[in-house]
Amino acid sequence: MNETTITLLVTTLLAPLATWLLSRRKYQADARSKELENEDKSLDNDRKEMDIYRSIINDLKSEIELRSEQQRDLLTQQQDLLTKMQIISEQNTELLKKVNQLEKDYESLNRNYNELRKEYKKLLINKNQ
Repeated sequence: MNETTITLLVTTLLAPLATWLLSRRKYQADARSKELENEDKSLDNDRKEMDIYRSIINDLKSEIELRSEQQRDLLTQQQDLLTKMQIISEQNTELLKKVNQLEKDYESLNRNYNELRKEYKKLLINKNQ
């Protein structure tokens, strides 16, 4: 075999091998680039989801704070009403005692009136006789 044939044979074999090696490297670089691009997109999507969830959490936190404040206000109002109810109940008890006493006084006065009326009638009868 002469030198030209060997050179031709070597270049014929080496050229596809070199091309294959270089293209393989390029494909690997392209694949890695695509993977990184996909990871970036995935990270962006994850960040967007996190922002959405963070917003939801903040909204819920604000709602909980508002509801807690409303609950505290309602508990304060309830306590005020219970205090007022206790005062009114005590006043009611005192008024009932007064009403009972007034009823007793009325009955006593009514008896006295009836007795005095009887006596007056007797005096009138005695006077007319």
